[in-house]
Amino acid sequence: MKHIADQQLLAWLKGAESAAQDKALRYIHQTHGPGISAWIRKNKGQSADIEDILQEGLFILYQKCREPDFQLTGTMGSFLGGICRRRWLKRLVRNREVPVGEFYDSQQMKGEDDSHYLEENERDSLLIRLIGQLGSDCQSIILLTYYERLKTREIIQMMNISNEQVARNKRNKCMKRLRALVWEHPEIRDSLR
Repeated sequence: MKHIADQQLLAWLKGAESAAQDKALRYIHQTHGPGISAWIRKNKGQSADIEDILQEGLFILYQKCREPDFQLTGTMGSFLGGICRRRWLKRLVRNREVPVGEFYDSQQMKGEDDSHYLEENERDSLLIRLIGQLGSDCQSIILLTYYERLKTREIIQMMNISNEQVARNKRNKCMKRLRALVWEHPEIRDSLR
């Protein structure tokens, strides 16, 4: 396969020609997909998961590249790798296969530096560390509600909660505990203003 420079891929993705956009996405998938697939497989992934995560990652990459002020500061591979890694780890956290702290401590994809593309900003990272200090139910409820944006009905099914009112009460208690933790950390509290 002939090498295509990242800046050319970006130009095609930003352009209006759908054939060029398709070519860019196919090239990115073929070039970087195998490494990402291997990483997901090493981290509890199955074949069906891999293609789902790659498709989600490519969709997010496409959306980001189409933003008018987007600039690619690393490589297209590290950008897609970072997106897919974070999507996969979020799924593992949601399915309770990985604790929240492990999710946010895992910053490197083997062999790639995706530090340019961490999707959460510094404030979110600090906030997630505080969420990690809560119990596992609180961690799950907060992440599913505010980060995954799931509806209460979906959360009660995933977490085996008896009804929506109980879920709302649990969420409110967890948020109260989280607010108390934030209040104890001025560096986070000040950044939330």
